Amino acid sequence: SSGINAEYGHMGYDMGESYIEDGNEVHDIVQTVIAKSKEHGVEVVLPIDLVDENETRNTEDIKRCPHKKSSYCDIGEKSVSLFLEKVKKCSKVFWNGPMGKFEDEKY
Repeated sequence: SSGINAEYGHMGYDMGESYIEDGNEVHDIVQTVIAKSKEHGVEVVLPIDLVDENETRNTEDIKRCPHKKSSYCDIGEKSVSLFLEKVKKCSKVFWNGPMGKFEDEKY
C-alpha cells in the first residue's frame, strides 16, 4: 500500500500519516507502467476508496477534505468490488503484492 500512497500523494491527495516509500522513484515506476499499458491497450485499475485506521474514505473525499491524522492501511469495499468485477472479465492479471497492511490482522 505504500506504493499507491506515494502515487496518490503525487496526484494531490493528502495521505496524512500514511507510510510512503520514496515518492519520486515510485512515481516514475507507476507512470512508466501506466504509459506502457496504454500503448498496449491494457487498463490499469487503481483503488477508488481506502481504509484508514478509523473508517473508509472515497478517494475524492481524501482529495477534498484531507484528514491530516489519517493513516491509510488498506483498500475499501468499493475497491474490492471493482477489482473482483475487473478480474472476472480479464484473461491476465499483473498483481504487484498485497493491497494493504497485510502484517496487521485487521487489514
